[in-house]
Amino acid sequence: MLSTAAADCQAAKALKEQKLTGKPPTSGSQDGDEGNLSDSAQLPTQQTAQLTKKQRAKLEQAALEPAVPKPSAVDHKAAQELAARIAQADPAQQASWLWDSFARCTGASYLEKEGFQETSIARLPQDGSLEHRLKSTEANWRCEYCGAGEDGKRQPGMPSLLLIGPSAVGTNNLIKKLPAFAKANKIGKLFAKHFKVPEQQQFLARQPCCVAVGTPHRLCKLADLEALKLDRLKLIVVDVHLDAKQRTILDIPETRGDFWEFIKKHCQSRLAAGKTRIALINSEQIEAAPAPES
Repeated sequence: MLSTAAADCQAAKALKEQKLTGKPPTSGSQDGDEGNLSDSAQLPTQQTAQLTKKQRAKLEQAALEPAVPKPSAVDHKAAQELAARIAQADPAQQASWLWDSFARCTGASYLEKEGFQETSIARLPQDGSLEHRLKSTEANWRCEYCGAGEDGKRQPGMPSLLLIGPSAVGTNNLIKKLPAFAKANKIGKLFAKHFKVPEQQQFLARQPCCVAVGTPHRLCKLADLEALKLDRLKLIVVDVHLDAKQRTILDIPETRGDFWEFIKKHCQSRLAAGKTRIALINSEQIEAAPAPES
């Protein structure tokens, strides 16, 4: 009898085999070393039938992700050290770090690297409040981020500045660091904690917002529903602080796949065209209480 973890693993492999070949999973290996796998071959219909929709979706996502060799202890430590200082790294190193994560997660070819060049990175100052750093990216931040469009109006649900964090709590804390932006226009809260998708759809349909903050899964969901429009998006700010397990948003399994799905489906073309840039921040290294700004 397979354990739950082993069964889930076997189910993911069987699902991957079905998606790649279009055939039912095999009942055993050719050389017979693994014996009869008739029970595990039925896992996609028996074992996964007992899973929730969310658990099954995770299994299917794992089945589609390219196999990545487990890094050595030395490589793992080096990767953690790089992640800890990536927000302070130069644009070329940040672009390379983002591309490596994107390629590993999606299996992207080198031809898709156009949106992950040094010119795709917005280098922020290393001191001052978060608001001060973001304002420095545009000579006239109020006009560029919070101004009206060509028709003289600010369209609803169409932010110019998007901040992405791994959790609702952490992402919500970023809003407190942006008093001037909040004063200029209402900030969109696009994460799951206390907010339902229909409520956020209604908000985006009627409320102009120059700045939005959110988590990868909810952002992708709202963009898929065409509630979140990214036609005016100028800057994506990614919070890459380390969690208790020394992981960034691009290392955590629950956020990595959703983040890159959102970027690939909804932002990559703008990044490649130079219409949108990415900035990396470490929220734990930014002043907790910025000074009042006019």
